Amino acid sequence: MNCMKARADLLDHLSPRVTGNSAVWLAVSGCIEVDDENFSPLITQQIIHVANCRSCQEWLDFIDPSRITAREKAEKYCCTQMQGAVAGDNGTKFSFEMFRNEDPCWCINGDYAFARFCPWCGKVLPDGSFE
Repeated sequence: MNCMKARADLLDHLSPRVTGNSAVWLAVSGCIEVDDENFSPLITQQIIHVANCRSCQEWLDFIDPSRITAREKAEKYCCTQMQGAVAGDNGTKFSFEMFRNEDPCWCINGDYAFARFCPWCGKVLPDGSFE
């Protein structure tokens, strides 16, 4: 597969991002699976190439530099579900506080829970906030 051909075929779907096809953006970022039901066979083939090509991923970062910032932020968290919980985006709010100003404590929905493990991925929670 030729990178330039794949990029040219997808460019109308990606730029500018505000008016581009968000499903294509999610697919080339690896957030959703690609199938011929959602995209034409040609676009499906190009999405698969771009999603799996390091050079094309760097090209996407050039088109949308916010991808770099989002990726760096996500790397600070144990999983995307925890990132959403800390941000309060998924119905469960995780926050870090020092209980009585001396003991690290993860709170769940405002209650002192002293959570030690992420309920989604099972990793040990840090003794401080993620960011």
